[in-house]
Amino acid sequence: MASKPALAVNGSTDDRPVMLLMIANVGGPSDGKGTASRRKKAIAELLQEHQPNVVLFQEVPWKGIGRSSTWKGIEIPEKYEYLGHTEASILFDKNDLIITKQNEREMRSLLDEMLRTTKLPAGFTPLGRMCVVIVETKGVPRAKFLCVSWHGFRKKKNEDLLDEFKHMQIFVIALGKKQDLPFIIGGDFNISYKEATKALMHPLVIYNYQPLKRREGKMIDFFIGSDSLKLDDVKPIDWESLQDGENNNRILDHDAVVAKLKKLRG
Repeated sequence: MASKPALAVNGSTDDRPVMLLMIANVGGPSDGKGTASRRKKAIAELLQEHQPNVVLFQEVPWKGIGRSSTWKGIEIPEKYEYLGHTEASILFDKNDLIITKQNEREMRSLLDEMLRTTKLPAGFTPLGRMCVVIVETKGVPRAKFLCVSWHGFRKKKNEDLLDEFKHMQIFVIALGKKQDLPFIIGGDFNISYKEATKALMHPLVIYNYQPLKRREGKMIDFFIGSDSLKLDDVKPIDWESLQDGENNNRILDHDAVVAKLKKLRG
């Protein structure tokens, strides 16, 4: 089992990460009887082996992670808490982080105002596709930012998906300004990294990585965010590299992606 990626504390200047962030779309095809149990076991092993501080999930079809009766017999570390819904959710280490869920009424109010003033087009409905929290470290170095798990719209024309990607950025930028916080967005964008790069808004940054072979040309899970935050060592995780991970890729068709928040810029 991998050791925990310790948070840098007490003002140290070593190269340890402030925190380890992860994206994980856990949907995928059925492989017959027992598929759901195998997916849950894979999620538990992912958490045990990599010990992320924050996981941005998409397509979690079960109620919560690890705490409901449907997870009986699946060992999820007690330190983790879960927020969100099927499309987008966030799991976090409550021992190291203070997490504040964004008020949905306030987000709705901001969205309605932006629709009313035509800063966003009528019919844009992002709230059901995202989970938004404020992440704050308990120790030193201090870090506080908005963290967004995003599941891009599906089954639309590519130009419409690109427009919605732009509109999502406009909304999150406005939300960040309202909170006076930088932000990181991670998830399944349902557009390619190459297309997202072209549609990225200044001064946001997008983080590239070398995908595993099965996702070459289909890299739609990645991080974007404020340029005042810096992610390093972004890389995919092969589900089949986990303990007892044989045939995991038959039931999980997105690779998890991990990144280290190593320092704050500026």
